[in-house]
Amino acid sequence: MEPSDHDKLRRDLFRHARAMMRRLGSQEAEDAVQETFYRGLKEVGELTGCDHEPRCTRPFDCTTVFPQWASGTLKNVVREAFRQHERQRRLQARLEVRESMDAQCEMSDEEVRQVLEEILVSRNGRGQRQYEAFCLRQLDGLDRTAVAKKMGISPKTVDNLFARAKKKLLDALKHYRDLGDWPGKDQ
Repeated sequence: MEPSDHDKLRRDLFRHARAMMRRLGSQEAEDAVQETFYRGLKEVGELTGCDHEPRCTRPFDCTTVFPQWASGTLKNVVREAFRQHERQRRLQARLEVRESMDAQCEMSDEEVRQVLEEILVSRNGRGQRQYEAFCLRQLDGLDRTAVAKKMGISPKTVDNLFARAKKKLLDALKHYRDLGDWPGKDQ
């Protein structure tokens, strides 16, 4: 392929990529063309029919085979770019929703502890140890051995208390969800 043919093919591919990528912009189109040429250089052995030998001796019709291959490859590269762009857009939207929910649901540690105590501890005081084990482990960041030492119980008992506390919290969340009284229900 002569240098002038190479430039013409590059311009044609760029124009084609630009038309396919109207929503993304010229930089993405240029990236797609460069990715196409990069793949072409990697795959030239397959196009010529040689077994990836360093130097190909078989004739290669650069005026018909490569432009056709490059056009098809460019379409695939553009599709990949669209998919990547769409994935990034969806991820960004999720992050924005999460950040706005976090801002709406921002609670102090004391408020979190009060809510947990309301859920885990009954009026007659049952569940107090579950509440303590859960708070020490989840809010204070202690491991099960440290929680056991602090509460004067065995690590196995800590595991049991923690499991019961988690079950109570999940049941409470399901209950509030079924009532329709939970943050973010309108989203």
